[in-house]
Amino acid sequence: MSTARPAPRGAAPGFDLRRHVFFLITQVMGRRNRALADRLKPLGITIQQWRVLAVLDHAPGCTMGELADFTSVDRTTLTRTLDGMEGAGLVARQVSSADRRSLRLHLTAKGRAAFARVLPIALEQNERAVAGFAPAELERFRQDLRRVYDNLG
Repeated sequence: MSTARPAPRGAAPGFDLRRHVFFLITQVMGRRNRALADRLKPLGITIQQWRVLAVLDHAPGCTMGELADFTSVDRTTLTRTLDGMEGAGLVARQVSSADRRSLRLHLTAKGRAAFARVLPIALEQNERAVAGFAPAELERFRQDLRRVYDNLG
């Protein structure tokens, strides 16, 4: 993503896509996800599956709605992902004891093992992404991102 190119003809005055915060966030996530996907492919795990593994490790027993919120994946894609993961023995859907209409999602033993295999790879990619940042810079960055997130809430 070079910043040396002139603005394209017909661009709105004062709008530079390359400086747009959400364009940059999307580009960062895209680049990180492509690199991570390449590393996960030999394990047979997709980015969407990794997100599900990570959330269910963090929040076992969450509902489909909670999982969708945590993963930022739409419900249709998430349902297909969960169907495949359940078929592979990585996740289990259990009827909630509090509300028989609600399903709770859990990692199986195989899912926990997959999470344990993938976590070091994901952490390595994340460390690569923030290489060169001092701990205080990273903390400020987290605070700034949280503020943007809260502003949109």
